[in-house]
Amino acid sequence: HRVNINLVRDGEVVSEIKGHVVNDGLFRWRIPAGTEPDNGYKVQVKSVHEGSVTDASDARFRIVAPK
Repeated sequence: HRVNINLVRDGEVVSEIKGHVVNDGLFRWRIPAGTEPDNGYKVQVKSVHEGSVTDASDARFRIVAPK
């Protein structure tokens, strides 16, 4: 089963982390340069073939600026 993985802030998709990836329960990625630091982010996973099948992080997380 393939999914799209999105970075979401305040309920809106900010960017696609990865599209049409196999849902094996694990995915690592680097936060792209230029992503705005904030503490309201979640990760959303959405089925490619069944758009109503979706889930998101239970809690928000923070992205901070690199040092």
